[in-house]
Amino acid sequence: MNSIELLNSEGPVMILEKNNDFFVLKNTKKRIIACLSKKEILDFILGDVSIFDSGDEIVWNYKNYPDSMKKEISLVMDFIG
Repeated sequence: MNSIELLNSEGPVMILEKNNDFFVLKNTKKRIIACLSKKEILDFILGDVSIFDSGDEIVWNYKNYPDSMKKEISLVMDFIG
C-alpha cells in the first residue's frame, strides 16, 4: 500500500493511503479517519466536503487548511491517479 502526507505541520497531520479499490485517510496517530472512493477523496481535496473524525471529534475540511500545510496538488493528483 502506498501513502502520501496530505497535511504536515512539523510532522504528518493527515496521511492518505492507497489501496486497490479505495483510499484510507489516517490522522497523526495513524488511526483511520475514513475509507473513501476515488470520487470521494477528490471531492474532499478539491471541493468543500468535510469529514467527521468521531474518534477525535474533529471535522476535517481540507480547503480550510493553509497551503503551507498541504502537499503540492500535482503530487496529490499523481498519487490518486
